[in-house]
Amino acid sequence: MSLVSSVSGRLRYWTSIAFGRITPANEGQQRYRRIIHSTAMATVARGINLVVSFISVPLAVGYLGRDRYGIWITITSLLMFLSFADFGLGGSLQNALADAHGRQDRAQAQRYVTNAFWLLVIIALVLWIPFAGGHRWIAAQLFSESPSSSTLAEASSAVLIAITIFFLNFPLNLYVQVLTAYQQRTIVNVCAIITSIGNLLAIVAVIALKGGLVWLVLAYSGCGLLVSIITSIWLYGHAKPWLKPSFGAVDVSLMRNLFGTGWMFLVTSVFWMVNLQTDNLIISHFLGPGEVTPYSIAYRLFSYAVIFQSFAVVALWPAYTEARARGDAAWIRRTFKANLIFSIVSSLPLTIVFIVFGQRIIQWWAGESAVPPFSLLIWMAIWNLMLATLSAGTFLLNAFGRLNGMIVYGTVTAIANICLSVILVQRWGVNGAVIASVFSVGLLSYLPVFFETKQALQRLSTPS
Repeated sequence: MSLVSSVSGRLRYWTSIAFGRITPANEGQQRYRRIIHSTAMATVARGINLVVSFISVPLAVGYLGRDRYGIWITITSLLMFLSFADFGLGGSLQNALADAHGRQDRAQAQRYVTNAFWLLVIIALVLWIPFAGGHRWIAAQLFSESPSSSTLAEASSAVLIAITIFFLNFPLNLYVQVLTAYQQRTIVNVCAIITSIGNLLAIVAVIALKGGLVWLVLAYSGCGLLVSIITSIWLYGHAKPWLKPSFGAVDVSLMRNLFGTGWMFLVTSVFWMVNLQTDNLIISHFLGPGEVTPYSIAYRLFSYAVIFQSFAVVALWPAYTEARARGDAAWIRRTFKANLIFSIVSSLPLTIVFIVFGQRIIQWWAGESAVPPFSLLIWMAIWNLMLATLSAGTFLLNAFGRLNGMIVYGTVTAIANICLSVILVQRWGVNGAVIASVFSVGLLSYLPVFFETKQALQRLSTPS
């Protein structure tokens, strides 16, 4: 009974801090408050995004038709791939800014923002020229099976507009990393909510005005660009004017520093993308595209079980970096332990529910053809619980800039995962893909991450 009372008392205490009924007593409690706010708002943002998707998908499919909707989704996938073109500068800047914030060095922070901004401007311009010039070729390669020349021409124009808006937004979207570094993810999530609602209104407006695919891409992509412009003006003109990019602060040595860690963030992101996104391709190749549906739906369902942990670790990253710069080793150790416990406590209940009722939920949600075997649900539960706890370690290592190890064992894991998936999928069907992920990541990344995390925590110097 005393344990229940203790837990209940702690929950009431932190709830009071989160809602402002109790003033945080120190910087550590301020961090916790910002993390709680960020996680809560991220949950709201994701919920609104799901509602918008639920409404907008049938609207867009019904209006555009199967072919044009497929073109739109393919263009969206292309832009997701192009997001790697920042060469990891976002993660590099985030760490540099959080460190400068911890040392209260505004001048250095401004120099980092300036150099990251102009680097992204240069990268955007250099990449936009060939992509824009080759938009017809890109459309022809992506949509070679287009049923008509008019559809291909429309797709070509849509590709040009989408790429142009994407690269215009490239440097402007830097506000996400800046606000994250200053532990103001709540504002980032508010922007995400506004963008989601704006996207839905854009779809409705285009349908009402009987615009085509090109207008839909323009309105949908333009909404995100508009949010970036307004937020950037607010950020550099009002909220943090000392961070405003300027030509005078351009420093080639700082650019090299940003690239020096940026490429490591890029490599680790690519390898994790390989570990998490290749299963569908392997299943489709060896078992046929029809088997991808139950696998991907099961994966998406179980991803909701770890959703709170995924939001929390994003907010913890800059908090760890800032606390390290202040020498607050005790807070880091205490918070890491709490996050590890939270990753299990927040994920386990829904994971159990999805194991027991997952087949019924998927049957109601996506139809009989999408229902996976019960054994796949078991393996998906293990896999997602592994990812939830693994993220606690990887995000702390990201915050400390300890990326060399993750590059090495991340590469080995990605290669082993692909090879093992190819073998096991042919032997055990769709279960083989997730079994390969569990064993390759578990043996080659899970254990090394926590060994390195333990070392990193031990080496922290406790302030006097």
